[in-house]
Amino acid sequence: MAYAFVALAVGSTWGILRSEDLLRRVSPWLARLGWPDAVVSTPAAKDAHAPPRIFLLGFFRTASSLLEEITRQRPNLLEELAVVDFNPEVYRDLQRRGVRVIYGDISQRDTLLHAGVDKAEILVCTLPNSLLKARRISACSDNCGS
Repeated sequence: MAYAFVALAVGSTWGILRSEDLLRRVSPWLARLGWPDAVVSTPAAKDAHAPPRIFLLGFFRTASSLLEEITRQRPNLLEELAVVDFNPEVYRDLQRRGVRVIYGDISQRDTLLHAGVDKAEILVCTLPNSLLKARRISACSDNCGS
């Protein structure tokens, strides 16, 4: 039993530190077993609108405050705005509020390109550096324009 606890302690620490990479590798297998990701896609009704001009990359405290101000001061901008985030709770909350939201990891180049940030006029990344982990959002600087 002592060996099992040591193995679990070391294994769980490794798993926590490499959770993002581990999820990317295990996720396709889980989907084949019938356990798909919690959020699959954005509803088709939202996709029918014009592409967003403004993107909020990640949704944390600052983005939440910014969205509240936009809602109060310039509600017409909500039609031109989209949020990209990978938190399922944030996804559901923003959908409930009528905000266009795209489920995805902003550190992944393919996610950003699929969301259409390369056609955006304004990109706002409000996440603090402490949340952006080791990989920076270099994909955005390569393909998102100015």
